[in-house]
Amino acid sequence: MPRIALLPEELTNQIAAGEVVERPASVVKELVENSLDAGAQRIDVDIEEGGLKLVRIADDGSGMSPEDAELSLLRHATSKLRSADDLFRLTTMGFRGEALASVASVSRLQLTTRSKDAVAAYRISMEAGQKHSPSREVGGPVGTQIEIRDLFYNVPARLKFMKTEATETGHIAETLVRLALAYPGVHFRLRSGDKDRVLLDLPPHRSALTRSQAALASRGKGQGSPTLYLAQGSAPGVSVEAHLGSPDEATTTARNVFLLVNRRFVRDRSLLQAVTTGYGELLEKGRYPLCVLHLQLDLQLVDVNVHPQKLEVRIANADGVFSAVQQAIRKVCVEAPWLLGTSRGAARPPVSERKYVLGAGLADAAHEARPRYDTSPSPQATTAPSYQPAAATATAPQSFPSERVASHAPPMRLEAPRPSGLGEHRSRLQQALKLYAPIPAPSNDGPAEPRSEDTPTAQLPPPVALTEEGDHRLPLAELPYLGQLFSTYLLCEYERELLIVDQHAAHERVLFERLRRAHEKTALASQRLLFPVHLELDEKRASLVSEYAAPLQQLGFELRPFSGKTFALTAAPDLGQYGRGATVHGEPERLLRTVLDELEEHGRSDVLKKHDELLLATMACHAATRAGDALDESRARALLAALDDVSLSPYCPHGRPVLWRLDQNEIERRFHRT
Repeated sequence: MPRIALLPEELTNQIAAGEVVERPASVVKELVENSLDAGAQRIDVDIEEGGLKLVRIADDGSGMSPEDAELSLLRHATSKLRSADDLFRLTTMGFRGEALASVASVSRLQLTTRSKDAVAAYRISMEAGQKHSPSREVGGPVGTQIEIRDLFYNVPARLKFMKTEATETGHIAETLVRLALAYPGVHFRLRSGDKDRVLLDLPPHRSALTRSQAALASRGKGQGSPTLYLAQGSAPGVSVEAHLGSPDEATTTARNVFLLVNRRFVRDRSLLQAVTTGYGELLEKGRYPLCVLHLQLDLQLVDVNVHPQKLEVRIANADGVFSAVQQAIRKVCVEAPWLLGTSRGAARPPVSERKYVLGAGLADAAHEARPRYDTSPSPQATTAPSYQPAAATATAPQSFPSERVASHAPPMRLEAPRPSGLGEHRSRLQQALKLYAPIPAPSNDGPAEPRSEDTPTAQLPPPVALTEEGDHRLPLAELPYLGQLFSTYLLCEYERELLIVDQHAAHERVLFERLRRAHEKTALASQRLLFPVHLELDEKRASLVSEYAAPLQQLGFELRPFSGKTFALTAAPDLGQYGRGATVHGEPERLLRTVLDELEEHGRSDVLKKHDELLLATMACHAATRAGDALDESRARALLAALDDVSLSPYCPHGRPVLWRLDQNEIERRFHRT
């Protein structure tokens, strides 16, 4: 008896469904693509219980005749291919002819369709891939309506891997946004449960740019919709159109980068790299912009038949396409329209005619967004220090209408006078030590002793000797301090070495260690906002807020539903409770959106605990002293002392080195002394 046997049709259909139908969003994608191929101008999607109980898709497309409707439910039956050569001349979204058959094999399906010249509609009902009742004529409009009920009811092993209703609904909304970006002239509507609850409603738009602006209205990191800027370019066989957000809108995940190749959403590392390198140094490493890329390629240059869900493509002239995308984006980024407050669609003056003036308003805005230090003179001081931003008294006009600082703006340089005497120097050192010192938790044994402003440094707990890869590490606060380099690096001398400390990475590490210790015992301290911040979120973000309400509260965020997908942020983490070098974050909405990015990337609640440290690292990074912040000697020494007080690895939580050593031999070798 042969060991190899042909599988029954029911089993082969379920295997095919496993490749095509991953979750309810996969069903929506396949069926909506069929509607688009049928020339639909309006597509309505209704779902219940995240699409597991019901997915109903109705369109006003061309519809099908009864004969075509019967054939459409068979595997590998399609109207879009006739020969193998057609695979390389595809102008439709679908082409394999297996979506309906695969979906029907794992659900209860009802198809109702009517062509333009038909008198009545035609209805087919199926259950687990088999006809449930005889097909018949019914009343209905021109177009096609497909109902998918009880998805995966006959495949319980697949059903148990589905997520919560909110998560699955978010995936469906994201799928429709991708398709809507590719087809700006089509009306898309998504409703969930009660038909009055509209999750997405995008009427037809005249241009792809206005559709991007409408579809991504809730993706910005600030108040209101993000402004998008048009980039265009071309090469032989390649046409590029990109809608770019400012670098301020960048996130830690690539969820806001939409790559559309011949109207098909794809995932492609090369194209993603072309987008990020187009922005160049305007983006920090590991961050991704808000961008919609429309790439039109010669049909002969692209192969879409390389992925079961058609999410990947193979491009023949990959280097040429990469260059065209990169240059189109770089051309706009060089002009930096977001610095000028240019509205979308407005003409931009040539780069040579622009003047980027760093006015007092920008300096004040930068100073406002960074940690503040009490610079009032100490009682022991003989002369009041004049620690003020260099640009604070400038009379140059303000060139920027917004108080938000662009991420690529020149670093602010702050000037501080030298100490005028030993008494003042000691006073300022004491003050700085208090800035970076953690606030002690109240003791359970009795009332906490009041903290005196004149507490000498000798009464502070001695710094803990740190270890680096098991070796004895330096007490940084005791080393000779040489100064600050580029308003970013602190220079110290140790025996025959020059130590260079990254002030941002160092302060980030200090805050991270304190946040981690505090988070192990209880929820992080939060501070109520004077005025709640209202956030309009997309469906996927709204589902994250609902699903992870408890973990977000543990991190110090308090949110309450306001209306629909809008939430009110009423409290934010008070990072000042873990060191006076940091305060409540200046932009709590931006911090929350960054945390939601991390939650989406790591997803499931059962692994969330493992990624708590990543969330804390993100919060510490947002509150730490920045590169470009000028620190006088007292503040620099206070930071080094705080660094001694944590069990530090030689890297910040995000993997960047905190310090770098340059020994004397290397320096002398450079000067040819050895």
